Amino acid sequence: MHLNGLLKRSLSASAALLIGASMSLAAGAAANSGTQTAKFNVTATIPGSCTFGPNAISGTGVAPSNIALGAYDVQSTADLAQPMSSGGTNGFTYTCTIGTTGIKIVADGGLNSANAVSGFGVRAMSNTAGSTTYYLGYRLEQSATCTATGADVAAAGTIASSAASLSNANQTVPLCAFAAHGQTQPLGIGNYTDTVALTLTFGP
Repeated sequence: MHLNGLLKRSLSASAALLIGASMSLAAGAAANSGTQTAKFNVTATIPGSCTFGPNAISGTGVAPSNIALGAYDVQSTADLAQPMSSGGTNGFTYTCTIGTTGIKIVADGGLNSANAVSGFGVRAMSNTAGSTTYYLGYRLEQSATCTATGADVAAAGTIASSAASLSNANQTVPLCAFAAHGQTQPLGIGNYTDTVALTLTFGP
């Protein structure tokens, strides 16, 4: 009987130890579980930018295009006037990203400003025949329709400017070429041309 009592007490103690160990393991497992959260950023930068011609967003707009004045008759009293015209727009368009600053478009004096005809504009078209080069003076006016009294855009003259762009929409700049009659300098037959560069700048 005494041995049986000792055995029962020993078994009961072992069972208690096993139950306690199991509870400790369960508690430890519960203490080691959990959740972690990580965050990350997605970034992009939009720089200031401007461009001539079609708007990348709307697909509308026109780049600067050639101006053909036609036939100048030295014996006539008729002036020649023709707007820059493309896609139904008299002139050209440019677009700047919202917030772009220091926007300016400048027209240079063309290739022949040193041979401009006094009283007929600060620019001239040229035509070389043999060893002789002839110059036909013309004005570049910032207008959709040229007139005999229109103001000539100066060589290196600003034709558009803005402190900052407030819209992604197209901005239209009208331009027109005007060659007045009555030029008395020698003018030979042939094709007369000039090339004017427009420079679009932006930024601080």
